Amino acid sequence: MHTQERNIHGKIFGGYLIREMIEIGWVAACKYAEDYMLMEDVTNIYFKQPVDVGSRLILKAQITYV
Repeated sequence: MHTQERNIHGKIFGGYLIREMIEIGWVAACKYAEDYMLMEDVTNIYFKQPVDVGSRLILKAQITYV
């Protein structure tokens, strides 16, 4: 993460986190299908609390519908 992905309060921008989530979801889908995939829709992303710069972030992806 670079300094341009943080706001004046030292928190990570939501757009950066969404991009990371989309990328890990795409990797999970490609691994499941064993082929290149196209992402069609991303919905219902809610942030419960801000994330500090330097925090450990663990992202997990799972296939829920095929």
